[in-house]
Amino acid sequence: MIAVLKQRAHKHLFKKLTKMRKNQGKEVELTEFYFGYGANLNTDRFAKNNMFAEEVGNAFLKDHELGFTLGTEYQEKGYAGVEPKAGDKVPGVLVRMDKLSLKYLDVLEWCGFGAYERKLLDVECDNQSYKAWVYTVKYPDHNRIPSTLYIQNMVKAAKERNFPKEYIESLESREHRAKFEIDHSFSLRTYKQSRKFVKELYPIYKLHDQIRDVVCGLI
Repeated sequence: MIAVLKQRAHKHLFKKLTKMRKNQGKEVELTEFYFGYGANLNTDRFAKNNMFAEEVGNAFLKDHELGFTLGTEYQEKGYAGVEPKAGDKVPGVLVRMDKLSLKYLDVLEWCGFGAYERKLLDVECDNQSYKAWVYTVKYPDHNRIPSTLYIQNMVKAAKERNFPKEYIESLESREHRAKFEIDHSFSLRTYKQSRKFVKELYPIYKLHDQIRDVVCGLI
């Protein structure tokens, strides 16, 4: 619960700051390059959150592979992550944004809250090389499965962007699932470590998670 409340507090703060700045109509310098490869293939998200961002174009993250390695509070469910793999590359989108928008995106992606960490990596766009910020999973779990909706959205975005056929086929062939049960042993506070004494405290954790879901829906 504390982890969620902390993340939501930061989220609402940055939401107010970006909206206030947008309303002021001030010019903003886009100094940061960001590479999106999962849900952020749809760059409409940035405008909806009052971020100052502009798409540079389709890009590739060199010497990396895509996986669904970010653990969640649901059993076996995972979100996208990238890991080093020589000779491989991950297609995505290169975006320019300002520092405040990037900080806001950090919060939305739970970067700095145990889920992702942000790294400056080599990205190629239109035969040019860029140093771009990329979210990598802090504690990868290779036994995770993406949700059906998550995969469908990635496939849709990949087709719209004319990503390589083999990449789209690899997404379509991924195991996926429509529903997942809550994992009452999962800790959103640490991500790496499970909750202690799960067997003994299971009813308390279950009640906690039910309340957390309600609170998340409200805030």
